[in-house]
Amino acid sequence: MDLLPDREAKTSAAWMRKPLDLMVVSRDRGGAYASAAREGAPQATQCADRFHLLKNLGEVVEDLLARHLSASRKHQVKQALEEQTPDWLPERNARRSQASEDLPSAYQQDRLARYQQMIQLHEQGMTQGAIAKPDWCQPEYSSTLASPRVS
Repeated sequence: MDLLPDREAKTSAAWMRKPLDLMVVSRDRGGAYASAAREGAPQATQCADRFHLLKNLGEVVEDLLARHLSASRKHQVKQALEEQTPDWLPERNARRSQASEDLPSAYQQDRLARYQQMIQLHEQGMTQGAIAKPDWCQPEYSSTLASPRVS
């Protein structure tokens, strides 16, 4: 094994010209090493080393999976938007009027209603832990709820 003083193509080619009878040159994809092998050992077969083959394969697979995941997420978002958007709503790209922007969305209205319910229950003496439990819907609090208790 020899340790060359630098990574220059001329240095590598000169080393390969020594009477070594090289048959195979295992190298990375660097252009300098390819030209050094062509120049210094034209009889040798050039091949990629295992490390760089696996590294390159890993990068390609990672890139492929990232693109697939991105496309899949875009498709899921598009599908979810199509399922949630009624047919009578205008296109998302259409310019909205100022009046429609001032109105809270159905989601915002629902959150506000649930928040107000929680405030009412807290004012009636319920603790945060009791309010957070799934069985907090007791008969004595049913008058404050927007929907009836489901059994």
